[in-house]
Amino acid sequence: MPDKVDWLDKHSDATMKISSIVYEIEYLAKAFGITGNSTMSKTLMAIARDVERANKDIHDAIGESISESIKRSGESTKAVLEAALAGIMMESTNPTLKGAEQ
Repeated sequence: MPDKVDWLDKHSDATMKISSIVYEIEYLAKAFGITGNSTMSKTLMAIARDVERANKDIHDAIGESISESIKRSGESTKAVLEAALAGIMMESTNPTLKGAEQ
């Protein structure tokens, strides 16, 4: 099973790295602001916000994909169980089928 979940671990590691990079960009932006270069500070803060927003979008997309997969799996399981139950009910209510077994 670890091979099948490896992509989720990679995704998690990548989003954490991106969050670290955002922090570093914000740190540099603040340093530029302190030294009086507000233009560079504002530019870097805008870049940090854009990267952070993109990171969140990626995270949300993966979450939605996982939710959809779980939903489809649940629907498939439900269909299989309904078919099995219908077969059991048909067998228990149909005397011809009961007689064929004997």
